[in-house]
Amino acid sequence: MNWRALAKLIGFLSCVVALLIGISAFISFLYRDGGSLWLAASALIPLLGGLTLMQFSWNADADNLSHREATLLISLSWVTAILWGAFPYYLTKSFGDYSFTAFLNSLFEATAGFTATAATVLEPGIALERLPHGLLFWRALSQWLGGLGIILMALLYLPFIRSGGMELFQTSSIVRERIRTKVGEVSKTVLFIYLILTALAAISLKIGGMTLFDSLCHAFTVISSGGFSTHTQNIAAYNSRFIEVVLIIFMILGTTNFALHFSFIKKDFGAYWKSSELRLYISVLVIACLLILWNLRVNGIEIDSFSVIFNTVSIGSTTGFWNTDTNNWTSFAKAVLLLLMFVGGTVGSASGAIKCFRVSLLMKYSYREVFRIIHPAGFTPVKLEGKVVGREVLEGVTAFFFIYILIFTAGSLLLQSLGYDTMTAISGVASTLGGVGPGFGEFGTQGGYMNVPLAGKVTLMFCMLLGRVEIFPILVVLSREFWRK
Repeated sequence: MNWRALAKLIGFLSCVVALLIGISAFISFLYRDGGSLWLAASALIPLLGGLTLMQFSWNADADNLSHREATLLISLSWVTAILWGAFPYYLTKSFGDYSFTAFLNSLFEATAGFTATAATVLEPGIALERLPHGLLFWRALSQWLGGLGIILMALLYLPFIRSGGMELFQTSSIVRERIRTKVGEVSKTVLFIYLILTALAAISLKIGGMTLFDSLCHAFTVISSGGFSTHTQNIAAYNSRFIEVVLIIFMILGTTNFALHFSFIKKDFGAYWKSSELRLYISVLVIACLLILWNLRVNGIEIDSFSVIFNTVSIGSTTGFWNTDTNNWTSFAKAVLLLLMFVGGTVGSASGAIKCFRVSLLMKYSYREVFRIIHPAGFTPVKLEGKVVGREVLEGVTAFFFIYILIFTAGSLLLQSLGYDTMTAISGVASTLGGVGPGFGEFGTQGGYMNVPLAGKVTLMFCMLLGRVEIFPILVVLSREFWRK
């Protein structure tokens, strides 16, 4: 294991995190909200740690990592970012005095930030508006950075370790570009697209009536499918149909495969329509909206139809914004939202959850097995976008789905053992594992995860981390075989 190369890269990441926290401190300074000093101190900690690591490993060759080293780097990067990202919450006393509980809550909030999950442990009764502007900016910025990280990982790394069937996307346009050029060049292209979408979202939200500060923060969190807001009442605070329409558009764009955005820029204007996964994703959202609208109307619940569409798309895209309390919806409507937490968006995007391409392959795989029972001598290959899917891909997708459900079941049982009812427990685990955030019951839009016991918070943090990195990189590093020579 090339520890010096890993130390150099982790040191560089630490310095990037320090720079971003430093920007947040500057925001606090501009607003004179009293948080600038503590945020500056929070930036100093990862800066010193990063410079120390880079000083130790300055001459190390970090350009040619093995798959084993790259896998470890992925896990270490997320853990390191979360650790450094907790200090702004801790030093600003967002969770009270300097105690173990306060640091655990800071870690939870940082985990939710970097995994782009709209789960919070801030007290429901304490208005977000009272927090320092710099800290609110950091919450949003951490989600933006986490969203960018998962997109790059999904497009440039996961296909080459065959993680959960991701090798199927080695032939996508942006991955072919990776083979022909340096990874750094493709990373710049993805960053450019990410920045353009973020800027367009910020400009549109500013036109819709948000302040410059709010438009930037919400642009960061909508493109990353994060869902953190600067207001306690989330999007309901604006009471603006225009803002909700803008957010719906960018929630879908942020959870669309960035390889498709790349192809579109390369003048393949039919790229979006040609993607069967994107068509399935849009179809799932439309059907879910229609089902919930029908069910609410049948049960005599008066609610604005567009509000239903907004919240359904928000959950289906694993973003987590809200403008109404979904706890007041029917059991059927909540069950549909719960299913959406498992499906998620498309591969190669900022979306969490299982992803539509895996759902599609599992459905086709199941149909083929039924067909084989009826016609033992027949042969029906599983295809995706006109190409036959190999057995190894199907096995990888099946294994991913099984492990995902196993983690969900174990987490749900643990929360139920802590005293939560079934719907609250399963929605909390499904929501954090899928990168959504709000669940139902105590974990709903009007509540949060503040009162979850220690074991429950650790479990939910682990769910957020596993779900964000597509499970396998973390499990591989935790396996005994990984550390054998």
